[in-house]
Formats: sequence, structure tokens, C-alpha cells
Amino acid sequence: MKSLYRIARTFGMTLTDLVALAESRMSHQVTAQKYKNGIFDFQRVVYNNMRCMHAFAPAGAKLSPQELHRDDYELCWVLNGKLLFRLPDESHELAAGQSIQFDALLPHSYEALEDTECIIVHLKKPKRF
Repeated sequence: MKSLYRIARTFGMTLTDLVALAESRMSHQVTAQKYKNGIFDFQRVVYNNMRCMHAFAPAGAKLSPQELHRDDYELCWVLNGKLLFRLPDESHELAAGQSIQFDALLPHSYEALEDTECIIVHLKKPKRF
């Protein structure tokens, strides 16, 4: 048991995480789910540690997520078009090829300045303890 504990610590893991890794599948396949939020069209895949959304929005579409976010990081990557991203004290215009990452617990909103296609990813924050 001590050897397993030392191996786990070497990799910055808990013993429980190391054992779970040994017992886990090598891959996990899911099917995308379609949904709408306002006039944003989404396809979403959900895994234990992340949610990934592929979004399409026509020019003028606005999205202010009201759903409670988990304690995640959120990343938005604009594939096509232009998006205005807002946090409480800052805003950013993101064009195709640009992305932004932030703490998903902060109030935030998206506005499509042009017809826009983007990827939004929610990643679980690492355990603090």
C-alpha cells in the first residue's frame, strides 16, 4: 500500500485517483445532444470532467447564462464570425480564431455581432484539497 501511495504522490494524485485511473476505461464515447438557449443553437457532449458545446448564433443573438455553473473554468473559442463577451468589469470582442478563458462562476454574457459559430467548454477545476 505504501508503494502505491508513493507512486500517486509522485504524479500529484491521491491514492483514490490512482486506483480509479487503473479501473477506468481507456475511452468514453457519447452522442451529442441538440438544444436551444434563446436563439443560440447548441450541440453538447457531456463527460464527468467537462461539457463541450458547439454553438451557432445569428447576428444580434444574446446569451446570458442563467443556469448555475459548477465551479468550472469556461473557455469560448470563436470559429467564425464575431462575438462580444462581457464580464462584470470588462468586455472583449472576439473574432474568428480568438478565445477567452475565465472563471465560469462570474456573471457573463455573449452577444453575436455577426453570424457566429463557437465552441464553449466547461472544465472542472482541480480539487483544492
